[in-house]
Amino acid sequence: SSVNKQQSMMEDCLQSPRHACCNCDAAEELLIPIENALHVASGFPEADDQSSAEVQKQAGQLYDEQKLFSRWYGSACLTLLAVSFLGFMPAEYLGFRTGQFFFDALQRMEFHDTQLTKLRSPEDWHWFLMIHIVTGNIWLLVACVQVFTGAFGESRLRQYHRSLGYLAVFTALVFNVGAILLQLVKNASFRSDFIIIGNAVAISCNMAIGIGAVRYKDILLHKQAMSWMCAWTATPGGVRLSRYFLSNFFIHHQYSLPNVNGYAAGSSLLMLLAILPPTLITFPAAFKTRRSSLLFVLNFGSCTLAGLTDLLGPTCCVVPAVSDGQLSTDV
Repeated sequence: SSVNKQQSMMEDCLQSPRHACCNCDAAEELLIPIENALHVASGFPEADDQSSAEVQKQAGQLYDEQKLFSRWYGSACLTLLAVSFLGFMPAEYLGFRTGQFFFDALQRMEFHDTQLTKLRSPEDWHWFLMIHIVTGNIWLLVACVQVFTGAFGESRLRQYHRSLGYLAVFTALVFNVGAILLQLVKNASFRSDFIIIGNAVAISCNMAIGIGAVRYKDILLHKQAMSWMCAWTATPGGVRLSRYFLSNFFIHHQYSLPNVNGYAAGSSLLMLLAILPPTLITFPAAFKTRRSSLLFVLNFGSCTLAGLTDLLGPTCCVVPAVSDGQLSTDV
């Protein structure tokens, strides 16, 4: 079994472009000398004992490194997906019980542009919302299965990881398109459109990078990109959790939704609390390639910028709340 793993690692490195190999440094050591290493991995007696021990050592280090990345980044992904589920659970529970969906289900409060859309086009809003809810829940379920099979599953379970990957990609795309259409139906402000559509773009871009990485056998970059994809997926749920926390501990419940800075900042903080531990624990291997470093910088910068803009930006006016279907023209 150990020999088969070594041979498989050798073949993967040989078949992939040298610059796209997931662990270039380790791969280069494994490939010196190439002929001798292949003899050892295949069980040929021509390789000497010293070369055999060296190849086995390097292969073991490569396997342990991949396992470490899988466990830490997999845990981060599951944490982020749990944040998304918990953030939307109150709204979905109340919505399916009463037929009314609110951004803040605990206080039954909604944004002004959403209230206007409900009044202006109730049927269109209902169907777009239901499609978004269904596809969002399917995406969360498929994503959890993908994380578990890819990060924690043994070889038998990992056989399903690639097959389910096609379903995950399709579901994520439908979910993102539905979110964008739902936002455009509202005729909301540019800032609101930019936040929602930008989040959908971030999910799609990280998904595309993750798919490209695995096709080039850059497994580390694949895990990192998919972790950031889960992080951006969790952002809307994190915003709602931040709303519940802030409204119950720091602001008066009679005030409307846009009256305090901190919702997006709280969500950004949750993202970073989940992503930074695996990144720091696996350092410096997490920045072994330029692509991995660039991916982290772009996502970390976008997440931090969004949180600081929300936290340090101009405070919105405090106005009476919009709740229980009542529409205030002051919001």
